Amino acid sequence: MTTMHSGITVIPDVAEAHYGLEEVPEEISHPETGERLATIAWHGDGGWRGWYEATPVDGWVKVGDGCNCGSWEDTPPGTSDAECQAEVEALAEKHGEVVLVLCGGSNVMAMQYDVLARA
Repeated sequence: MTTMHSGITVIPDVAEAHYGLEEVPEEISHPETGERLATIAWHGDGGWRGWYEATPVDGWVKVGDGCNCGSWEDTPPGTSDAECQAEVEALAEKHGEVVLVLCGGSNVMAMQYDVLARA
């Protein structure tokens, strides 16, 4: 678990398992409180292509999602490191505590993510 800035908890478990070729958890919990946050499911769009998604459980809602394509010059609009970080920080300011779930997918040049907040 890592914290980007106050009010943002980062949960890398799904992406780490996926990219490490380990079993991806079916659900995730808050690393500090143990509170159940979301279920995890694979969404394929044919063959080997797809991504993982966090679906919040009661008491939590999805307030954002995105795809971080890094800091390359040719990243699509809205997907650079700086843009994704700014979006997550704005969500934290709006909702108080947020949880950033790094999900991962078939594109190793991009990191899918979901942002959860208390309902």
